Amino acid sequence: MKQAISSVDSASADAQAARHGDTPSSDRALCVDLDGTLVATDTLWESLCMLARSQPWALLLAVVWLLRGGKANMKRRIAERVQLSAELLPYRQEILTYLEEQKRSGRRLVLATAADESIAQGVATHLGLFDDVLASDGQTNVAGATKLAWIRRSLGSAGFDYIGDSWADMPVWEASGRAIMVSPGPRLTQRVRGTCEVDRVFDSGGRWWVGVFRALRAHQWIKNLLLFLPFMLKHDLSELSKIPLNVVAFVAYSLCASGLYVMNDLLDLESDRRHSVKCNRPFASGQLSVRVGVAMVGLLLAGAFGLSLVLLPAGFVALLVAYMVLTTVYSFHLKRKLVVDVLALAGFYTLRILAGGVAVDVAVSEWLLAFSVFFFTSLAFVKRYCELAETIGKSQTSLHGRGYQAGDIGLVETFGCISGYLSVMILCLYVSSATAQNLYGNPQYLWLVPPILMYWISRVWFLAKRGEMSYDPVVFVTKDVASLVLVGVVGVIVLMAAL
Repeated sequence: MKQAISSVDSASADAQAARHGDTPSSDRALCVDLDGTLVATDTLWESLCMLARSQPWALLLAVVWLLRGGKANMKRRIAERVQLSAELLPYRQEILTYLEEQKRSGRRLVLATAADESIAQGVATHLGLFDDVLASDGQTNVAGATKLAWIRRSLGSAGFDYIGDSWADMPVWEASGRAIMVSPGPRLTQRVRGTCEVDRVFDSGGRWWVGVFRALRAHQWIKNLLLFLPFMLKHDLSELSKIPLNVVAFVAYSLCASGLYVMNDLLDLESDRRHSVKCNRPFASGQLSVRVGVAMVGLLLAGAFGLSLVLLPAGFVALLVAYMVLTTVYSFHLKRKLVVDVLALAGFYTLRILAGGVAVDVAVSEWLLAFSVFFFTSLAFVKRYCELAETIGKSQTSLHGRGYQAGDIGLVETFGCISGYLSVMILCLYVSSATAQNLYGNPQYLWLVPPILMYWISRVWFLAKRGEMSYDPVVFVTKDVASLVLVGVVGVIVLMAAL
C-alpha cells in the first residue's frame, strides 16, 4: 500500500474495454466512495468537530500534522484521538438499498475512500456489505488518481463501476465501466457524461436553503424578545425614539445566537444522532455539510458584531462577547456538569435582559433580575426533566452528554417546581414594594399576576410529568394556546396597572 503507484495510464486499454461494456456489469466490481456518497457528511470534518469538543487545543496540532506529513498523516493523527461511531453516521438510505441489491446479485463491493482506514473499516464492519476496503493509511491519501491506482492494484485488469459525488472522483469515473453519481451539480454531471457512461444518478432532492433556515433556529429568536423588557417596563413613552436601537440589539443578538446554535450542533453531532428528535437536525441528519456549518458560524458572528460595533453602545458589545464566551464554554464543558448546566441556561436569559437595558440606556431593576434567575431556572429544569423522562422510557441509565442519571429525575422535578414558585414569591414581594408603588399608577392590579403565573408554572410541570411538554418550554409558549392567552391577559393587567 505504501509503494508509489504510477500505472494508471498502462490500464487505459482495460478501462476502455470496460467502458464500452465488454465486461458484463454483474462481473464488474462496484467501488463505492464514502464521504458525501455512502454517508451524507464528510468524516474528516466530523472528526475535527469531535476533536474541537474533546481536545480543542489539538486543532492547532492538526495544522502541524498537515504541514509535516500531509493530509493522510493529519487524518491518522486525528483518528487516533477521536473515534467516529460508524453506526451513527448519516447513511444515504437509497445508496444502502442499491448496494444491498447489488450484493445479492453477487457483485463484489469495494469501499474506496480517502477517509482514514480506521473509519472505513468501522463502516465496513457495521454494514457488512464490502468485500474489500481501500482507504488512507496515514501516509497516502487515497483520493483522485491515487484512488484509481489503488483500485487497479486491488482488482487487477478486471473492470469496475464507481459510485462517487465530487470532482475529486473524475479520474476514477474516467477509468470506470459505468458511473453512478450522488447529488452531483449540473457541471459535474455534464463532465462525467462526456467521459463515460452514467448508469444512474441519485439525487437527494433536498433544498439546501431549507436546511440553512432550520439550522438558524429562527423560532428560538423569541427568547431575544427579552431584550425589549427593560424598555417596556420603564413605561416612558417619551423615549420611543430608542425603539430602533432595541430592534438592532434584537437582530444582533439573534444573529449571534444562531451562530452559536450552529456551532453547538456541530459539536454535538453524535449526541444529537442518539436523540429521537434532535437526530433530524440539518447537520446531524446530513442535510447540511459540516463545512457549510463552519461557514455559517463565521458569517453569523461577523454580522452580529458588525452591527453591534457600528450602531450600539460599547457596553452592549461587551455583554454580547460575554454571551458568546459563556455559551461557548457551555457547549464545550458546562453542559455536561450537573446543575451547573441549568444555572448557566438561566443565566443566558438574564444576560439578555441586561443587554436589552444597556442597548437603550435603561437601568435594569434588581427585582427583575432576581425574578428572571428563578423563573428561567425552573424552565431549564423542565427541559432536563423531559430529556430524562425520555431516557428512562428507553431503559437507559444516564442522559447522554449530560451529567444526569435516570434516578435524578425526582430531584430535577423538585428543584424545578421550587424555583418556579420562588419566582412567584419574588413577584409578590415586588408588587408590595415601594418600587412598584412609585412606578405604577394602579399597582393593586398587579396582584392579579402572581396567581396567573403560579397556574402557568404548575401547568407546565403537569404537562412535563405527563410527557406532553416539548423539550424547550420557551418555544412551547409560542405553540400553546392557553399560554398565549395568559400572556395576553398579563399584558392587559400590566397596562391597566401602569395607567
